[in-house]
Amino acid sequence: MVDSNEANFDVETAIKVCRQAGYYDKALSLSKQFQQHDWYLKIQIEDQKNFKEAVNYIQTLPFAEAENNVKKYGKTLMTEQPDITTELLTRMCTNYAAAPVAPAAPSAPGGAPAAAAGILDEPQGPSVEKANPEEYIHLFVEQPFYLTQFLEYITTHCLNASQLLYDTLLELYLQDPAGAASYHSDPGSEERLKKAEDLLKFSWHSYNPDHALVLCKTHCFTKGVLLLLEKLNLYHDILQHHMENKDYLQILDACEKYGEKEPNLWMQALSYFSCRDDCQDYITTVLSKLDNSTLDNLIPPTQVIEILAQRPATKLSVVRDYIARRLQQENALIQEDAADIKKLRKSAEEMRAELEELRKGPVKFQQSKCSACSRTLDLPAIHFLCKHSFHQSCAENEDECPVCADDNRETLERLRSRAENATLNDPFFHQIEKTSDGFGAIAEYFGHGIFQPNLFMQHEDSAAGAGGVAAASAAAAQASARARVVSAASQGVAAASAAPRSTNPFV
Repeated sequence: MVDSNEANFDVETAIKVCRQAGYYDKALSLSKQFQQHDWYLKIQIEDQKNFKEAVNYIQTLPFAEAENNVKKYGKTLMTEQPDITTELLTRMCTNYAAAPVAPAAPSAPGGAPAAAAGILDEPQGPSVEKANPEEYIHLFVEQPFYLTQFLEYITTHCLNASQLLYDTLLELYLQDPAGAASYHSDPGSEERLKKAEDLLKFSWHSYNPDHALVLCKTHCFTKGVLLLLEKLNLYHDILQHHMENKDYLQILDACEKYGEKEPNLWMQALSYFSCRDDCQDYITTVLSKLDNSTLDNLIPPTQVIEILAQRPATKLSVVRDYIARRLQQENALIQEDAADIKKLRKSAEEMRAELEELRKGPVKFQQSKCSACSRTLDLPAIHFLCKHSFHQSCAENEDECPVCADDNRETLERLRSRAENATLNDPFFHQIEKTSDGFGAIAEYFGHGIFQPNLFMQHEDSAAGAGGVAAASAAAAQASARARVVSAASQGVAAASAAPRSTNPFV
């Protein structure tokens, strides 16, 4: 009756009876024939102890049933058959498909069926479902070697592997191997540390950098600590790490490498060396680096002297050359600025004199050729106060000099823009933060009239009401009033008194 292909009896009761009576082969046959998968696995694992056959049977099941049974018996199977169980888990998490059922094999002594050959070959066909690898990590609690294999496979073949998997894998690479007297005595430690370093380098967005930094510090993985500090832009921590290890050359190397991004590293190094008795040569090296032009405006000499003065034992010979060089540089800058001031003052005086002459005195026009066509001027001609003259037919606009028009508009627009931007705080503070010369940026804003935001508008109002002049740098270009002259241009007539005035206020 039990061997019948028709279920004219209670299958579950029959399986229980056969199991209790010790007829495990019959119970397994019934479970397999009527797809009582739970009973089949329970008998194989609990009664027959045939763990390998249980794993082979699980991978022939549909995904949902395979997943349920792995969660139920996975810990036991991982303990007894870690190799094939790990392989089954990797397939379930990447590309699972039910394996074909192998043909029946002869029973081994004791009634346990032999494992089917080739059952773990890669299944054919596309993946249907995937399990969550995080749900199976607990199965590897006492199997770090196989957990490492499992996580390496998942992180390699799954593009969307979670951050937890990478963090766990990194911890496995760094933790002490079981049974090793010393972490560095383990023959495989060098290979694992190389894998850990590669993971930190090439999987930056896959793991938690803060957690990784804690792991590297806990396991004294110096390369990993420095690599993570660099990626997190914690340059001061890198310098502090070398200071704690009293590695003077590495301190200088770190300042050289990151000094452009974080100039204050040099000051931190100088403070460190100044507190030690055996670092006079290193202080000299740092001072020579502080003379670099990129650091001049960021680290004032007074701050350097204050740091060195905190330790009375510092000798003057250490800083004498630095002070002398900085004084020479400052004197050179003062002389250069004085020359620029003198030049600009002279230029401003010349412009004021020219403006005054344009406002009050007559102007002689002695231009003999047209500024547009270069032919000899003849009547009617148009002269402008910028000393350009044109045939009437060559001047497109009689109220504005064609030659100076573009420059005039650009100058006026620049003045107007400066007047408008003088009241904007955000661009000012943004420029102060990003520039290496903060004082220069502030001085430039003073020149733009930061405390006189309506300067340009005041110039326009005064010009319209009283014939005033614009700013000194643009006044000559703005004076483009035309004057018709009756005499020939070649005769050099004083047109200021003879020519009719335009409505332009600068005439």
